[in-house]
Order: sequence, then C-alpha cells, then structure tokens
Amino acid sequence: MPHIRDGLRKRGITTPLIGDFHYIGHKLLAEHPACAEALDKYRINPGNVGFKNKRDSQFTDIVEIAIKNNKPVRIGANWGSLDQELLTRLMEDNAKSPDPLDARAVTVRQWCSRRYCRGAREEIGLPKNRMILSAKVPR
Repeated sequence: MPHIRDGLRKRGITTPLIGDFHYIGHKLLAEHPACAEALDKYRINPGNVGFKNKRDSQFTDIVEIAIKNNKPVRIGANWGSLDQELLTRLMEDNAKSPDPLDARAVTVRQWCSRRYCRGAREEIGLPKNRMILSAKVPR
C-alpha cells in the first residue's frame, strides 16, 4: 500500500485510499503496519468483521489500529451485512413494545447501537471527528 500511495502521489493523484475490511482485516492491519499507516480511511461493516464472539474483538482491533494511526473509520452496513442475532433481538423487543417502530427504524437503530457506533467512540475511544456513519436499507 505505501508503494501504491507513493506512486499515485508522484503522479499528482491525491485521491484518498480507503481500506474496506472484512473478517480478517484486523490481522492484515496488525501484521502490515505500513499498510495501516498508508491508508487514508478504514471502512468497516460490523456485520462483516467476524462471527459470534469474534465480531466485537475484531471490530475493536480495527478501531484501535485506526486510533493509533489517527485515521477516520467509516462504520456502516447494508441490509446483507447486519448482525442478524442483534437485529432479531431488537425486532423481538420492538414487537413487544406498546408503540412498535417499523422495521426500517429498528434496523437503523441497530447501526447506531452502543455495540458499534457508540462503542467505537465511548468504549474504544474513536474521536467523533474520526467517525463516519453510513446506513443503507432497501425500500
């Protein structure tokens, strides 16, 4: 990545380089610190960084590396990369509510849940000005 970045910069190309990380992104960034440093931003879909108990630790690892390298993190998801266990629990809790929300609202709440967006900021320490939130749902 540093060679790619340097080659682009020599040509006057300043387009940001963004790493899109899934499943083993935490290992790639940890094992290749020059890559982690060369990227301008990291992109994470929380539902695609690991399964079950590994998901939270792998998400945390990526965010911690971003903090160390002073990089912004785009945290987002699309319909296919949602944490299905969390979404199911939220939908079930919502169904029991006296004033239930529609499915879209419950889905958006998942993306902004303490587990990821707030967790990245409050528990892991990602500054607010380094966090980009993205949510996309089908019509």
